[in-house]
Amino acid sequence: MRRVGYILLGVLGTVIVLLAGAFALAQTETGKAWILAQLESAVSDPPARLQAQAIEGLVPFDMQLVGLRLSDQQGVWLEADRVALAWLPSALFGKTLRIDGIDADRLAVHRAPVSPPSQGESAPPQFPKLPVNIDLRHLQVDRLELGPDFLGEPAVFGLAAQARIGDLAAGLQAALHLKRIDRDNDTADLDLDYRPESDSLKLDLKAAEPQGGLITKL
Repeated sequence: MRRVGYILLGVLGTVIVLLAGAFALAQTETGKAWILAQLESAVSDPPARLQAQAIEGLVPFDMQLVGLRLSDQQGVWLEADRVALAWLPSALFGKTLRIDGIDADRLAVHRAPVSPPSQGESAPPQFPKLPVNIDLRHLQVDRLELGPDFLGEPAVFGLAAQARIGDLAAGLQAALHLKRIDRDNDTADLDLDYRPESDSLKLDLKAAEPQGGLITKL
């Protein structure tokens, strides 16, 4: 019995050493370049073909993706100088993807992505069934640049948000604050609580703008 205990301790020690080695390797330039290559390979199909210059920070807990671009068959439609992600991997054991923060200094969305033509009839949209709950505690974009296709003119906003997406009964709860920063100072605040199983939707939207602002033009 004591021998079995020694064997188990040896196996556990080997696993710990391997995990520590993998973690240490992930902090090197070589390790981060390999992780980025795997990420780009996994997200390689238009309209969301991913390319980035580098991964920085403490992998996998607190990382920054530098020089991010998403492209479709017509070229790049989204660019970000630096996107930071802080999350808690251990929360996955409780079937929750807990994201403590997503922060971007500049995010430019030039146009809507172009999806490849679908084969056959498209199914009606449905609320997605996720393998884990998503707890997004903080999302902030200091400078969100939208191309003229969205609002009829180029516009720049500051954005802050948080959201919880659970099982079908829990639905979606989200809060959003949007403020135009290039001119006019239009603002919009949204609180959303959607529970599809009970066919319930609560929506609180507040918007303010100067006379002749963006909402008036729309």
